Amino acid sequence: MTQHDRDVSEFVQRQLSRKSKYQSQKQRASECQSSISPLADDENREQLSEVSEDELEDTEINGGSLDEMSMSVSSVFRQRRAAREKTVAALKEKWLSTKPKFCVLHWDSKLITLISGRKEEPKLIGIPPMENSTRLNQSQAALRMAKEWQIKDNIIGVCFDTTASNTGARQGAAILIESELKRALLYLACRHHHCELHIKHAFTALRGERDRPDEPIFKRFQKRRIVHRMADFIALFYAKLFLRSRISVFAPDDAFHFLASMLWYQEEDDQIATAVLASIKRHLWYLTEELLNKSQDWFQLPPTFWPLISDYCYARDFVKRLEVTNDCAERGVKLIGDFKDYTDDETQRQFLLQVVEDHRRNIPSMLKKNLNSVKK
Repeated sequence: MTQHDRDVSEFVQRQLSRKSKYQSQKQRASECQSSISPLADDENREQLSEVSEDELEDTEINGGSLDEMSMSVSSVFRQRRAAREKTVAALKEKWLSTKPKFCVLHWDSKLITLISGRKEEPKLIGIPPMENSTRLNQSQAALRMAKEWQIKDNIIGVCFDTTASNTGARQGAAILIESELKRALLYLACRHHHCELHIKHAFTALRGERDRPDEPIFKRFQKRRIVHRMADFIALFYAKLFLRSRISVFAPDDAFHFLASMLWYQEEDDQIATAVLASIKRHLWYLTEELLNKSQDWFQLPPTFWPLISDYCYARDFVKRLEVTNDCAERGVKLIGDFKDYTDDETQRQFLLQVVEDHRRNIPSMLKKNLNSVKK
């Protein structure tokens, strides 16, 4: 029995239980009315009758009468599909009425497609199926979802992992999307992915040594040395870089400082520093200058006066809103992994993912404050 079948079975059992409870309450109310003493006056008899009717009315409101409800599995399926479609239509209409003026398109090779451009979490716009994650398939799927959600004209940047299929200079997915949109885009390569590659190469450089003795006592000693050297590297340089990498206003400056630190660190640990420098140099392309379409006259003034200049404030607020990590796409991968088997219909699967995302946004946890806010 699949999870979906179990859910349907539980739903039917709950409905039958509520029907039995309703009939039991109705029976008790009837017995109460028939057991009134013949000596009771008309006023008492009316009060007892009112109480019984109120109880029945509460039952109708809270549980509803199941006498007119179809309990077939196919009816449950149809109602569920209709409810999903109606909910997603309302969510999409609401989001499109307030969509951001500028958007950043996120995607993952799985393929997860999202857009960001506001202070809140990025919006999932689709997880389309693909036969394979080639550059052309990725770019076409991402653009198809952008067109469906009416944000092709709002896209000003793309955020992606730094794999060859995304970053290819001629046929990368980012280049193909830019060519299709016929305008220059900001390339926001995922900063977390950069940092993960740096520490991966540092660890590989240490673990890849083959001149150590094979005796167990020397192996344990070597492992301790590797741990200590990696701990020094992480504590002194890597931790700050990774923890602040998601903040767009810090990322470029931190990258330059990290590069300079590795040049100095070569004197202390040449093996780690050399491996990390090689990794950094493979990703320097993201540090190219990208100027906003605004006046740059405020550059001529001392920094203390910049907050008084409207062009500077526009540029500052714009950069602060940029999502420079692709973590939202990774969460999308987890989402489709959790719910991909709940339905075989691709349209219903997309509806289900939208409903789940909205539910998690509105109720991030089962705390009372979150539940009360939804109730209101």
